Order: sequence, then structure tokens, then C-alpha cells
Amino acid sequence: MTPDQKARTLASDEFKKIGSYGILPTAQKLTQTLDMPYGHLFRLFHARLNQPQTFLLVLGYGFGDDHVTRIIETALMNPSLVMLVVEPNPQSAIVERVRRYQSLGQRAFVLTERLAEGEDCSFKVATFADFAQKVMPDVKWLADYKRLRSFEEQIRRVENNADSESDAE
Repeated sequence: MTPDQKARTLASDEFKKIGSYGILPTAQKLTQTLDMPYGHLFRLFHARLNQPQTFLLVLGYGFGDDHVTRIIETALMNPSLVMLVVEPNPQSAIVERVRRYQSLGQRAFVLTERLAEGEDCSFKVATFADFAQKVMPDVKWLADYKRLRSFEEQIRRVENNADSESDAE
């Protein structure tokens, strides 16, 4: 759609018939999350986080909604879930929260600015380079995965050599 078409659609009577587009921070907030479509979306979110080999990237969420945070914390019991939280402020309470989550198996990481001794926070946005250079080397399962693949390759070579020798006889 062109911008004019979008504007006409937003002003149309059909569009006005649609209920709310989000959940406002009111006393009824939790109740509204149980209604459709939000209740269904939260169930899908919970189910997805409990699937094997899941990666959760958290951007712009301050862990202030208990009903959402509860889903995330429950999902951290999934042994193959890895969570990365991007938080530009290294003094934020979110950073400490994620560090507590790390006690559940080193699968929760926070990407934040690294401060030297006595340095003030500049509130720079955490970068992918910071993630690749500082976080990824700390992923404990990656070294285990590489060792396992190397061991599998050694077994394959031994089996192939044994097959070749038996064929030669």
C-alpha cells in the first residue's frame, strides 16, 4: 500500500470496528492477556520456548511483566534453550537478573557495554561484534559440540579404514 492508502485504511469504519491493538498498562492488564488473541499467543510463546534447540533474543523488554517473565523463567528449565538479552546499560537491574539466570546452566547471556575500572557508562548500544568477541567464546556447549564432532569423525575414519582393509582381503 502507498502511504495514502494506509492512511485511508486506518481512518475507515472497518478498521475502527477492530478492538484494541495492544494491552495498555491498566489494572485489567493481566486479565486482558488471558483473552484472545493474547492468551493464544502466550501459549504459543511458552510452547515454542520449550522446544529443543531454541534461541531467545530479548530486545527492549525490561522483565517488568510478571506473566511474561514467568514464561521465560519456566522456559529456562529447557536444557537446550539459550537466551541472549541485549541491555545497553551495564548498571541496569536486568544485567544482574540475567547473571542470576546463568546459575541455571550458563545458557543465559547479557550483551552490554563493557566498562573499564573507573569508566562511566556511555549507554552505547551493544553491538554484534561485542556479542561475537565477548559472549560466544564463553558458550560452554560449543567446545563440547566441537569435541563430539571431532570424535565422530575419528570413529568414521577408523570404520572406513577397517572396511577398506576387509575389502582388500
